[in-house]
Amino acid sequence: MGQRRKNRPIVSAESGTVPKHLLFRKKWVAAVLSALALLLIAGAALGIYIAAHVHGAPDADPDWSKTHVSTDSVKEIDRFCGSMDLLYSKLDYDHAAAVSFVLDFDEGCRNDPSRYNTLDCYLRFDADACGDRLELQIVFPNSRSTSEPSLYKTDGTFVVQNGILVEYSDLSGEGGFHFGGCARFESGGNIYYVEASSERREDVLFHYLELLTG
Repeated sequence: MGQRRKNRPIVSAESGTVPKHLLFRKKWVAAVLSALALLLIAGAALGIYIAAHVHGAPDADPDWSKTHVSTDSVKEIDRFCGSMDLLYSKLDYDHAAAVSFVLDFDEGCRNDPSRYNTLDCYLRFDADACGDRLELQIVFPNSRSTSEPSLYKTDGTFVVQNGILVEYSDLSGEGGFHFGGCARFESGGNIYYVEASSERREDVLFHYLELLTG
């Protein structure tokens, strides 16, 4: 019988170095883990930003979850709002890089649409796609707020879009985006506020108004 071949040592006894192919494998694994960590951090940061930007950070109010639902799932928000025939359902979520929803309701009325106050939707598309960003707020009749949302600025310009009267403003060049605008209109007894901006799409506001009202 021949001698049994001994396993090669990972580290050379002569040089004390790790073979190049193993070094490459280690670097590749480390790069993948770093990328995954960055994605998790970015996702968490987006959720915190949306919650803080729209309704205040949940951590600032221990009772926040009693009057809000926050999710990045369209199916999850459909569980609460899918039967209300809302226009957010007309948007393209499949190609969005980031999606977030915040539903505000009266305490104890999570499953009672008549006691909902606002629904905020946020979509962001990668720059290599179109670079669009969209914020949509739907104000329901139950809402007691009488102030306009911070995302809305008006200059009193009106247009009829698919039979709906829309008030809008051109915000191109503001907020670091080349193109943008905001709008307000009413549909189904609810008030819709839209803010859209883009690096590439010049008609970004009317692109999303067409999707929403078409």
